[in-house]
Amino acid sequence: MRVQRTTTGVVFGVGMLVACSSGDNNQTRQVDDYSVTLTTEPSKLEVGKDARVTAHIARDHQGVQHCRASFRQYIPTHRMTTDHVRHDMEELGQGTYRGDSSEFAIGGDWELELRFNCGHGVKTLVFPVNLQWM
Repeated sequence: MRVQRTTTGVVFGVGMLVACSSGDNNQTRQVDDYSVTLTTEPSKLEVGKDARVTAHIARDHQGVQHCRASFRQYIPTHRMTTDHVRHDMEELGQGTYRGDSSEFAIGGDWELELRFNCGHGVKTLVFPVNLQWM
């Protein structure tokens, strides 16, 4: 097998490239009076696979119900046909919302853009996720 070194890692001349996220994707962001914690399952995302994305939306330390939530996944520096696809999230109760992503097609610096409306206008938060080639 021919091995070629590049600045992004090791690329094999024959075989499959594999990547996974560099760590735990449990992140919390704030917007106005809201605190949102976003998690992914699996916690280490992998190229070629999709993921389950969960958002917990809280206000004054209490889960907020009856919101409309969705997210999209994209790489800001790499245009793909799925960049503008929004994934609706199902309300599970007590401020928790869940949806399934599309496949993470390549390694790199992805962003999960969460958009939600809990009756006080649309809020948008961006959560960076890095999938590294292995």
